[in-house]
Amino acid sequence: GILASENFYKEQHYKRGFQYFGNEDLLAAIEEWELVMALDPDYKRTNELIQKARTILKNIDAIRATENNETAP
Repeated sequence: GILASENFYKEQHYKRGFQYFGNEDLLAAIEEWELVMALDPDYKRTNELIQKARTILKNIDAIRATENNETAP
C-alpha cells in the first residue's frame, strides 16, 4: 500500500545518499537525504548525516580558501 511505497521511497533515497557520500559527491548526498527528511524528519540518522556532510563541505571550502590565499601573489 501507500505506507510500503513511502518506506521504499525513503529507504531508496537514504541509500542513494550514502552512495553519493561514498563517492564524495556531498551536495548530491544532501539532496537525497533532504528528500527523505521532507517525508520523515526522524528517519534513521538522516539529519545527522546531512549535518556531517555540510560540515565536511565547509571544511573543504575553508581549506580551498587557505590554499588560494597562499598561492596568491
